[in-house]
Amino acid sequence: MTMTMDKHTKKTSRSKYEGFLNSGLMLLLAASLLCLSGCGKNGPAEQTVGTETTAEASAETSAASENSSEYHEFPHNGLYFPRLEAEDTYSDSIWLQELDAEVTDGIYLAGLYYYPASLASLDAMTEEEFMTIADDVKELFMMISINGGRGEEELRNVLDGSSLPAYELMPAGTAGDTAYFWLKLASESEGSDAAADSASDDETVFSEVQKEVEAAKADIILTGAREVIAVRSGEKLSFVTTDADGNTVSSEDLFAGHKITMLNVWTSWCGFCINEMPELEQIHQRLMEENCAVVGLMYESSNDGEVEECQKILEENGVTYLNIQAPEHVEQLFPVTGFPTTFFIDSEGYMIGDPIVGAQVDKYESTVMKLLEAME
Repeated sequence: MTMTMDKHTKKTSRSKYEGFLNSGLMLLLAASLLCLSGCGKNGPAEQTVGTETTAEASAETSAASENSSEYHEFPHNGLYFPRLEAEDTYSDSIWLQELDAEVTDGIYLAGLYYYPASLASLDAMTEEEFMTIADDVKELFMMISINGGRGEEELRNVLDGSSLPAYELMPAGTAGDTAYFWLKLASESEGSDAAADSASDDETVFSEVQKEVEAAKADIILTGAREVIAVRSGEKLSFVTTDADGNTVSSEDLFAGHKITMLNVWTSWCGFCINEMPELEQIHQRLMEENCAVVGLMYESSNDGEVEECQKILEENGVTYLNIQAPEHVEQLFPVTGFPTTFFIDSEGYMIGDPIVGAQVDKYESTVMKLLEAME
């Protein structure tokens, strides 16, 4: 089981609509399964640098890639889902959010979510305005896949060993060594039935969209799940803060000096965070030889006494790598669902790859090496 400590405080993502998905379904699955990385697609700034595939893409898949405007793409899952007529018909009143992430080794999750507002209107909303529609965001589908030639029995063993609510698994097909299943949680099923029975305009539109989704399932393209190695996501990070000793640190200076910065987000009350520090110090020393570095981020440094407590912890654990205090709007810059969370950032200040949630020391260094290889 991945070691992670959850903090039940309100958090926002780099964009408001991603933030809700992150704090809702993704938080549930992160806590219930093993670890769920940050949210899926992050908009037009996303750029794939390299991938590893478990199955060769078919000619049909190549055609889908060339006509990506006709599909919702889920690269981790190897899923292409047809775009819906309703997305054009109701473009001024709805928006569909994609979720695509690795749940744990070889198990991937894809989802499509209905927002009762256009993307443009969501971007224009204040946080308070956005939260008023949060309860109306609904699941259209979730697909879970498992690779390595494994199937339903192995997947159920993982799901049954988690704290997920009651769920249904329905076979959706296979591609290469990957088996696909539609996943429905009991709570989501109840919510969908309630929406279908309602007479409100928003829920009537949702019902129409849901019918299109069910019909579109017959035309999905499956290519085999794969690990997306290096994806540049979101906007360039820009902030000014201070280190543990109060010295000024800018994001430009922080990231420009290394090919990859492994940013480890932690708090003084997180035992898992503290226990991994000696190994993080060793990893930092090895990464320096690759022109990379570990940097700690004291997430709750604005709390009274937190910096002093963190300084004491760093000293007791022999930490020499840089630790910085939380910059302004840290929850938007570095959205987390639990501690520790580790982000990977390139020399230009862009996040790359997926963050690692939980104390997974055995994954940190290998992830950096994969990212370096993909970037080259």
